[in-house]
Amino acid sequence: MTVSEKVAYLKGLADGLGVKDSTNEGKLMLAVIDVLEAMAYDIEAVDAHAKDLSDSRSEEHTSELQSRSDL
Repeated sequence: MTVSEKVAYLKGLADGLGVKDSTNEGKLMLAVIDVLEAMAYDIEAVDAHAKDLSDSRSEEHTSELQSRSDL
């Protein structure tokens, strides 16, 4: 389960439990869930970028090895 999926679960749970922003506790809980949602988005973006960098580096390494073997 991804971080985004876990946050979506918490959001659904809060909705199902009837957490409303009409109470101080509800305001806090919903704000925390909003922050978690933003963090999950950022984490997944960083993970995707890291994978792209890793793939790029792997391709560069493979190309370098091939050019050495041609010598």
